[in-house]
Amino acid sequence: MIVITIVHTGRDIAKERDRWICISVGLIVAATAFRTAVAFYPQYAPVLYILSALVWSTPFIIYMIRHFKWLLSPRIDGLQG
Repeated sequence: MIVITIVHTGRDIAKERDRWICISVGLIVAATAFRTAVAFYPQYAPVLYILSALVWSTPFIIYMIRHFKWLLSPRIDGLQG
């Protein structure tokens, strides 16, 4: 989603890389690990499901905070689309 946002809003992808992309990917991987842990620790399933949902939704909240204004503004390179 981040790459598409950068390209479709006319920004240079090489200049827009930052630590938030890495943090977001790490959080999604961590959420997957929590969800997988349910198979090995079923007694903690409710806690792991909630933790997984919170950790999984955090990158999308970061995305909305950082990129929502780009999606609502015109392209910075002046092209249509």
